[in-house]
Amino acid sequence: MYLVSIGALRPRGFLSLLRVVRLSSRALKAARVSPGCVSASVFRAGGQYFALSVWDGPAQMQAYARGPVHGPIMRNNRALLASFKSVSYPADHIPSQAEASAHWFAVTAPR
Repeated sequence: MYLVSIGALRPRGFLSLLRVVRLSSRALKAARVSPGCVSASVFRAGGQYFALSVWDGPAQMQAYARGPVHGPIMRNNRALLASFKSVSYPADHIPSQAEASAHWFAVTAPR
């Protein structure tokens, strides 16, 4: 069983987008070498920028999220974002980007 984490964001503008791309690159590299990370990618879908990661379990994902790369990025750069939402869910397989983003859109849709 895997733990899937998918977050979507919209930058505040073009300059924010450039900074987000640079920061996301650092975070992606850190995720890929983190213990317990099975898969990590970033992509664009439906007007959102997504970060998708798949983990062996919640402890590994939380250690990365609070770690020296991802933690400070999330705490110190919220002003760059017009919106951000993240969801995590268990899965018995590694989802495709399309599958994970479809799940994100379904879970975060207004009710």
